[in-house]
Amino acid sequence: MKKRALLFLILCLLFANLAFTKPSVSALEITNNEVSINFPDTMTFSASFESDMPISVVELKYGVDALTCGTVIAKAFPQFEPATSVDVEWTWEMKQSGSLPPGATLWWQWRYSDESGAEKVSEKKTITWLDSEHDWQTVTSGYLNLHWYKGDRIFAEDLLATAEEGLKLLAEDAGLVPDYPIHFYIYGDTEDMKDAILYEPTWTGGLAYPSNSIVIIGISGKGDLEWGRDTVKHELTHIVVGHLTFSCLGDVPTWLNEGLAVYNEGELDQNSARQLQDAIDNDELFPLRTLNGGFSEDSIKAHLSYSQSYKVVKYMIEAYGHEKINALFRALRDGTTIDDALTEIYGFDIDGLEAEWREAIHARPQQ
Repeated sequence: MKKRALLFLILCLLFANLAFTKPSVSALEITNNEVSINFPDTMTFSASFESDMPISVVELKYGVDALTCGTVIAKAFPQFEPATSVDVEWTWEMKQSGSLPPGATLWWQWRYSDESGAEKVSEKKTITWLDSEHDWQTVTSGYLNLHWYKGDRIFAEDLLATAEEGLKLLAEDAGLVPDYPIHFYIYGDTEDMKDAILYEPTWTGGLAYPSNSIVIIGISGKGDLEWGRDTVKHELTHIVVGHLTFSCLGDVPTWLNEGLAVYNEGELDQNSARQLQDAIDNDELFPLRTLNGGFSEDSIKAHLSYSQSYKVVKYMIEAYGHEKINALFRALRDGTTIDDALTEIYGFDIDGLEAEWREAIHARPQQ
């Protein structure tokens, strides 16, 4: 009897001890979660991890804030030896993946676990992909943000006012009104701008990145200001059109995109107007369908392509109004082909548009 009582007492104490014993929890921690930028070539992610059990998995997730056709998450798996304390790093090589636009917002976070099966995901952090070489300053107006480092505030406010005027014209002429931030990065000259990007045309003075809502331009001070104003309006148009028409279903013909961009700058300059008139008089206009894709790399042919596209878009807006051209962009965004969209909205396809336009400017019919 005493043995049974003693056994019962031992069992009670054993179960009581189990009831009040807390399960072991792995103490997973992350420290020194940092990113270092070597602009414009690399970005290095680094972090330290600690746990009561050996760290077994470390995964880096990262991406760029931009318009995409779906959720885009890149992953990297830094190499390390399992231990209770590990330091890892991984370098993003821009020359392998392609350059990002200056001012792009990047995000990253870590997923990590130990041999007990415990797992954690770090908070998402962000950083701006931009050089630290220049002393960037910013002026803003509504959704417009202009960043610059060379020249006085009057210079920057002049360009910002030009962008405001460009937005007003886009609203009036094409019914395009953005509701998202747009960033301009103004470099002190074209060489500084080219140093900030990889794999872009060597002749360019300005670039628009519609999926990031970023424009970069190289402007050499007030002596280059008139050209800079035109470029601000031109590239701004590409941002707004690109945002509106972003789609995985279709695209916008180059003549329509570039034509509206040049139209937003204002009237053609004297040399461009003369070249266009000569092409009209000598029957050297390009068939409009050939301007659906990229323009020629020959500078003379490219300039004529821009001017001719401008003239076509100018005709469409002045003859039919901004409501129809706005509807045209939306139809293209929804995947409608340019011929079907023109037919649905205007009553003619590309060939019909060209025939009507040529007649309006007194050019010979397309053969």
